[in-house]
Amino acid sequence: MKRVVLLWGILFLLFPCSLQADTIQRTVSGYSDGGQAVSFIVTVNFTATGGDFSAGTGTATVEFILENTSGLFPFQSPPMGNPILTGFMFNIPEGATIALTEGRILAGSVLYSTGTTMPDGYYLPPGCTVLSEDAVHTGWYELTYDEAAGHYGIFTNAIETEEGVKGGFVDPEVIPSCTLMGDIFSPVVVAGIVKFTLELGNLDETLDSAEDFLRLCSHIHGKQQESAFGGKFQATDEYGEGSGFVADVGYCGEVSNERSSWGAIKSIYK
Repeated sequence: MKRVVLLWGILFLLFPCSLQADTIQRTVSGYSDGGQAVSFIVTVNFTATGGDFSAGTGTATVEFILENTSGLFPFQSPPMGNPILTGFMFNIPEGATIALTEGRILAGSVLYSTGTTMPDGYYLPPGCTVLSEDAVHTGWYELTYDEAAGHYGIFTNAIETEEGVKGGFVDPEVIPSCTLMGDIFSPVVVAGIVKFTLELGNLDETLDSAEDFLRLCSHIHGKQQESAFGGKFQATDEYGEGSGFVADVGYCGEVSNERSSWGAIKSIYK
């Protein structure tokens, strides 16, 4: 009996609190500057890891899981760019600390390359690969600060591709099973799901759950629309020459009715 008690004691020390993630999911949708429909899904997993949130010393691990759901814009003339999601914007409380610790492309996703070297020196030869297991490519992405998003204001942070559209995300429908179904205006794209892991510190009760991200909104000026989450799309519209921002107002206020800001786009949960 003592051995059993000792074993459980060791397990408790190794895994002290069986941490459970608090999860929300949002669909963010809108239009590019040229009027092309764009959208993405973000799943947020929030796990408190320690500290005292009531004293402003809370710590947490946050996962943002992203999938481009803009749909397929097939081969046509003139060519229509398939929207590439290159930036995800969000907000954290003033005084909180943040670090991006991992960028992980999940198994089943597709990597398509015309042959190029990525920001971390990783060379991707021409071709297409269906990932049989997760691939960690943190060096393809960067955590930025005070990120401007047009009429959606300024977000405290964003995760963006390191070099323009390289490593951005297209809808999986664009390259099902490594079959290219439409034009892609980028040397490297990910068709699938990507998970970013971040470590946050100095948190108070304004951010102690996943849902709190919806209450933390961008800083606005004048007639800008404050927003909880935002996305940056590039290589949209004819010849892939367009771009645009979309955003989620969360609990910040009423959804804008302007076509340039919002649209009822398809929602795919895979």
